[in-house]
Amino acid sequence: YGDSPYQSFSTFAGNPYYIDLEELIKKGWLTEEECEAYDFGGNDRYVDYEKIYRSRFKILKTAYQRSKIGDNKEFQKFKAGNAMWLEDYALYMAVKNSFGGASWIEWDEEIKLRRPEAVKAYKEKFAEEIEFYQFQQFLFAAQWFALKAYANKKKISIIGDIPIYVAFDSADTWANPELFQLDGTCTPVGVAGCPPDSFSATGQLWGNPLY
Repeated sequence: YGDSPYQSFSTFAGNPYYIDLEELIKKGWLTEEECEAYDFGGNDRYVDYEKIYRSRFKILKTAYQRSKIGDNKEFQKFKAGNAMWLEDYALYMAVKNSFGGASWIEWDEEIKLRRPEAVKAYKEKFAEEIEFYQFQQFLFAAQWFALKAYANKKKISIIGDIPIYVAFDSADTWANPELFQLDGTCTPVGVAGCPPDSFSATGQLWGNPLY
């Protein structure tokens, strides 16, 4: 479900698929040849999310390693200003990746339940991976606000659509289980959906945990 905007891994994080690689080439963190070597799909009308998933993070990791972003003052400012959600998100993504992309409900018990000693251990073990996910959000935010400013200057408004529920397999639910209708094993006891209507005769089961 990670490619669905209604089942995203965070209600705050931007989608790294939207990061403009040309901007990273300008910074000297990537080369055109490196970008062209990856297969992101060749159809201009349709997005091949599977190909993007297999390729995008690899090329972004190359940019991250060359950026030496750790001591960048703007990066540090971004992390501090977004710590409320960014720390949990980056840790969640790093841990999720270590478990082969499995939902947090399938992780080892100690980290699934965010035991303090487990959280500390994973933060230390995956410190570089955590910074990599923070780096992605730093890039996304910089490019997004630059694009928005340009559009607004041209008197163009950008209108978006966001879900009214949080995804179960998300950093938000994992970090704040007390806000959702979960049982003692962290399994949802009530999920969102829609009754039968003219759009769907059988109704829809979205699966998002209720607040």
